[in-house]
Amino acid sequence: TPPLSVPGFGGGPVPGFGSRSASAGSSFSLASEQSQASPGRGTEALEVPVVVAGLEAAARQGPLRVLVVDDGAGSRITVKALLTRENHTVEVAKNGEEALKKVSKALFDVAIINAVLPGMSGGDTAASIREAESSAGTRPMYIIGATSSSDQVDECIAKGMDTTLAKPLKSEELLEKLSHLAAPAGQEVVRNAVKP
Repeated sequence: TPPLSVPGFGGGPVPGFGSRSASAGSSFSLASEQSQASPGRGTEALEVPVVVAGLEAAARQGPLRVLVVDDGAGSRITVKALLTRENHTVEVAKNGEEALKKVSKALFDVAIINAVLPGMSGGDTAASIREAESSAGTRPMYIIGATSSSDQVDECIAKGMDTTLAKPLKSEELLEKLSHLAAPAGQEVVRNAVKP
């Protein structure tokens, strides 16, 4: 079965997303498996379920509040759809400045930040988030950097991110990382609960 991919980012079209060209900066996409809708569901539409080992355990745990920061609209849409399908609450930002505004107004458990963003880099965005958390005395969020080189990995970790995932992000790797962060209902998510 063909992988789910975002147009303009190294893959073919995803049904319903149309086509677009790559924008300034870089972005990430998710790869997952596609399958037809279950028979008897009364729909002709193609659904895109994500097949993930260990997903049942994640589904039993409480949802996370996730901030996705990426300059690519297709990547934001894809990641939000994946995480929303897994019952997480997701907000998106197209750059570091927009992410900081969202962080100033709401608490998030996790941020997934593209290392390369127009204007403020992903690393600088993470450093600013850490500074704001320290000043406000709020619980630190778990920050995952989406990277495409070892230099980006080093910068992201040095600037306060907890871990990184290689781009294009694979849905099963991202969901596995989040499954370790999701707390049982009624308990607080603990930062650094995931191995880097």
